[in-house]
Amino acid sequence: MTTSPDIDPQSEAEAFERARGLGLPLANQLASYAEWTRLLEPAEADAYDALVAHLSAFDWAEAAPQIGTQLPDFVLPDSSGRLVALRTLTADGPLVVSFNRGHWCNYCRLELNALEVATPSITELGARVVSITPDRGPYAKTLKTGLGLSFPVLCDIDLGYALETGLLMPMGDTLRELFLACGLDLAVSQGHAGWFVPVPATFVVDRDARIVDSFIDPEFRRRMAVEDVLGALRRINSA
Repeated sequence: MTTSPDIDPQSEAEAFERARGLGLPLANQLASYAEWTRLLEPAEADAYDALVAHLSAFDWAEAAPQIGTQLPDFVLPDSSGRLVALRTLTADGPLVVSFNRGHWCNYCRLELNALEVATPSITELGARVVSITPDRGPYAKTLKTGLGLSFPVLCDIDLGYALETGLLMPMGDTLRELFLACGLDLAVSQGHAGWFVPVPATFVVDRDARIVDSFIDPEFRRRMAVEDVLGALRRINSA
């Protein structure tokens, strides 16, 4: 369905497609989608505002792995069930690691779409991308195939890796009730009833898994700019 750009989107799916098609930097896509969804789902937007305000009292960047240190190792299944190790992903060069909340999160989908668009530039710099999500395999596959991602989507079963990296955050009761009312049950997509997700975060690491740059923010409507990702990769190559 196509609509005039002067008419606000009538659904979150339409808002996502409109934001993705703006041809603007990721930050502008995210801001536009947030503005449209606030009109579509004001109660959800208010609940998110309250959750972000609560979570922002904690220094997530301090709790997470620091620049100059190694990202903790992992061995996680991909969307097809194949085990993938961090050391394998960094064997041939740098890596961009994106922590995402799940297949249902359009902010994550906008970020991953932007990274996919930038993949040729990332590849030219000798690097790869990987997404880590708490979704079970079938839902991670939906995320990967739905966006046409060329890079792996890994399944952080029971959010063990998010916990290890200090990125585990609760969704809260209000959002849980709103999600369930809309037919979205994280207990189904994650395989457990914890209602936790990772704080959205991006790490750029060298081939030794040393963190060169990172972006960590409980305000999930903000993500690391693609330009900053590419800049970090260029610094690795010039070191």
